[in-house]
Amino acid sequence: IKEVSMEVLGQRSCRRKQQHLSQETKDLIAERSRIKQRTPSVGCNRSDYSSANKRVKKSCKKDDQNWALRVADEMEAAARHGQQREVWQRIKALSGKKNRISAAVRDN
Repeated sequence: IKEVSMEVLGQRSCRRKQQHLSQETKDLIAERSRIKQRTPSVGCNRSDYSSANKRVKKSCKKDDQNWALRVADEMEAAARHGQQREVWQRIKALSGKKNRISAAVRDN
């Protein structure tokens, strides 16, 4: 069944989220994972991981805010040029809501 469905339907394309994390944040994430993989010592590892985790969360939050501000600026520029379609597409991207595709069900 799987083989036939792959032939008929093909592989489903997946959309990747836009990567808006800075290189600094990616480096912090890598550092945090290195700390987590180290052999646990008497509590030193826990405090190191905790502080690294706090830095990662703070940096991710800053990157998310910068991304949202950049998208808002793009929306304002599009609105000034009268491109309402692009404005509404950006609003959908920021809200994170996905369209629900519902097919009508018919009883025969």
